[in-house]
Formats: sequence, C-alpha cells, structure tokens
Amino acid sequence: MNSANNSLVRRKTIDIALGEIKTDYGRFQPRDMKLLNSHVEELQGLLKRGVELDPPLVWRDADGSAWLIEGHHRVEAHKRNKTREKIRVIEVTGSEHQAKVYAMGENGKTRLPLSRQEKTQAGWMAFCSDPDVKVKDLSTTGVVSARTVKTMRKVYKWYITQDLEVPTRWTSAWFHFSKHGADQEDIDYECDEYKEEMKERLRKKIGIPLQKMAENDPCLVMEVVQLVMGNDRFSQGCEWVGFHECQVDEWTGEIVGLVKHDEDHDTAPF
Repeated sequence: MNSANNSLVRRKTIDIALGEIKTDYGRFQPRDMKLLNSHVEELQGLLKRGVELDPPLVWRDADGSAWLIEGHHRVEAHKRNKTREKIRVIEVTGSEHQAKVYAMGENGKTRLPLSRQEKTQAGWMAFCSDPDVKVKDLSTTGVVSARTVKTMRKVYKWYITQDLEVPTRWTSAWFHFSKHGADQEDIDYECDEYKEEMKERLRKKIGIPLQKMAENDPCLVMEVVQLVMGNDRFSQGCEWVGFHECQVDEWTGEIVGLVKHDEDHDTAPF
C-alpha cells in the first residue's frame, strides 16, 4: 500500500499454530466462492512435493486474535495435508478497515486473481468499514477504480438518507439503488460496468489461445477474427479501437491493412 493512511505495521514473519488462525469470510474474503477446491488441491500437491508456499497474512486485532486476511487457499491446503501443526505467516497490525484494504490489494494479485465482481465486492467491504475513506486510498490498490469508489459513496449515502439498511453485498446494494435512486450518470456507469464484465468473460474464454497464437503470427489472428466477425462488423470494431479506414484487396475483397486515427495514413498490415 502506498498510502500512509492505509499502511499496516508489519511485524517479522512468525510461526503460528493452524488452530490459532481465525477466518471470517464475510469480513475478509470477497470471492463469490469461499474456496476454490481445485486450487486448494493444486496447493496440496505443491506441499507434498516439498514446495514452500508464500506465508499467508494475518491481522492481529486489539484482543490479540489472529484473523486471516489473505491466503485462505494456502491455509486450507496446510489443514488438509495435516503434516504441520504450525505454519509461517506474516502478521500485520492496524485497524480493521486498514486490514480490509490491505487484504483487498493482496487478493487482487496474480496468485488467484479476483473476478471483476469479486474485486468490486472487496472494494465495497472496505468502503463500508470506513465510509469516510479517501477515494485514492481504495483506488490505488488497483482493485477498484476511482469512479467505482465515488459511485459506492453515492450509493452508501443514498441508503443512509433513505434510512435503509446498507446491504453487505455490492450486487444487492447496486440493484436496489439502480431501481430507485439512480440518475443518468449512474446508468452510464452500470452500462460501462456491464461492458467491462463482458470483456473479462470473453477474455477468459479466448484470451490465452489468441495470445499464444498472436506471439507467433499476429496476422493470422486478425484474419481469424475477421472471418468470425465478417467484414462489416470487423471494420466497425477496428474503427472503435482507433482505426478509421480499412484497406481492402480489390480482387479478393479481404481486408489487408488498417489506418490509425491521427497518424497520417500510417498503415498497419496483417
């Protein structure tokens, strides 16, 4: 965390009994599924082969309890393997809000990335623990955007002014607000969020094979996309991402090059 307001005091790495580590998924785990069994099993396999996993993060509250704030799958893998009574962890201190913001940033890393919906839920959990939090303190985690944090503040204030209980789930909070309190700006936000969600789903389905193919032959990838979309839709899509003109082979009718916006006919062939 870069923000001084949200920095936690890190203590040295310690060994702690597995039974001492407490979990509260509602407070510190934003994932739709508490645990992904396949990922736990993968980590179990690593442990059986002697691979040391990264230390989970625990937050020590004012009563001295050690709460797991990041590394739920790793702790579960240790529990299932039943080979250790103690594991190595990194203990952090601070307020519960700071712990949630910290966990939010850690859970957004590449160990097992959060989905877009889970990232938004993590942001909502952190926001509700301190509605006066600065926008940059949440947005700089890289999990939610500044626009999303501002929208959350607006939604939260609406529930308070309506004297309604604030839902713990962002999807529930947004659904009721969108039906009864949203304006055009909010509707535009929802549309943008929907597009981002669809892009992420499509990326997960086709991103890896396309990326691998593009590393070897990017032109072939573009030809395949053109075949799937058809010339008209392909041209529209190219224009949307910044190419204002497609060069078409007069004999075959195939698109053979793209001209970038604001770049004096700089052609990108494929």
